Amino acid sequence: MYAVALELDCRGHRCPIPVLRTRKFLEQVETGDILKVITSDKNSWVDLPSFCVEAGHELLEQNSSVKRDEFLFFIRKR
Repeated sequence: MYAVALELDCRGHRCPIPVLRTRKFLEQVETGDILKVITSDKNSWVDLPSFCVEAGHELLEQNSSVKRDEFLFFIRKR
């Protein structure tokens, strides 16, 4: 797995809150650090990868848990 510097739990928040909070949390870590984001908003599946492309961060992995209705993202700050 990844050496996560910070974890952000956005479960229960709808768009655009997960993206806005991800941006804010990425400001708190050093370049090269990894942020783990957990969401329950299905729009995050598209919104967070798009944010990474636009902001220049590296999306290392995204996956979903149908059983728990959660979405996980691992983002490396660039």
